[in-house]
Formats: sequence, structure tokens, C-alpha cells
Amino acid sequence: MTTPTLSTESIMGYEQIRMEDLLQAQFDNEQNLLLFEGMASFSINMLIHQINKSQLNSVCRLGE
Repeated sequence: MTTPTLSTESIMGYEQIRMEDLLQAQFDNEQNLLLFEGMASFSINMLIHQINKSQLNSVCRLGE
């Protein structure tokens, strides 16, 4: 007997953004990035911070 599991993760859409475009937007003092036809708004500074944090964590794991 198997029990179906519910996942809390679901892909609602996909957009590709280049890091250089994020950095240019930050340089241009833009505050938010609208994605998915304006249905989602992200803080550019926080998004860059999270990407850098993720990259740093993956590099640190390689060094262990």
C-alpha cells in the first residue's frame, strides 16, 4: 500500500535572467524586477544577495 505524498513545491513559470543584467539594473538604481508579466516583483538587491550567498555556499562545500 502506498500513500500519495503532497509536494509543496510547484513550478509556476520560468524566466531566465543574466547576472550582468541584474548588476546593470542595480547600477541604474532600479529597485525591483518585475517577472512573469508583472505578476511577481523581486528586490534586485536581495536577489543579487541571495545568488551570491548560494554561490558562496556551493564553493565552500567544494572545499570541505
